[in-house]
Amino acid sequence: MLVNVKELTPEQSRQTFAKDHVRGDSEQKAWLESEKSIIQAEAAKRSFDAEPLGYRITGKTVMFRRGLSLTERELKDILLRM
Repeated sequence: MLVNVKELTPEQSRQTFAKDHVRGDSEQKAWLESEKSIIQAEAAKRSFDAEPLGYRITGKTVMFRRGLSLTERELKDILLRM
């Protein structure tokens, strides 16, 4: 796609230009995938930070928010729910 450089949005400009060169097609694709991964990771972190209990059970895995303290009873309850 040919677009006048002056008409690029700031995001398109970051996609197109690296610090020292113009990114090729495959490099732009890789950059887009990387940006997508970063956005998804940030969304997952925000979602996890919003967990009211401070932890999330997913199958046989428990993810804890940093700084969370649990009593022995609370930990046993978590393990029983797995």
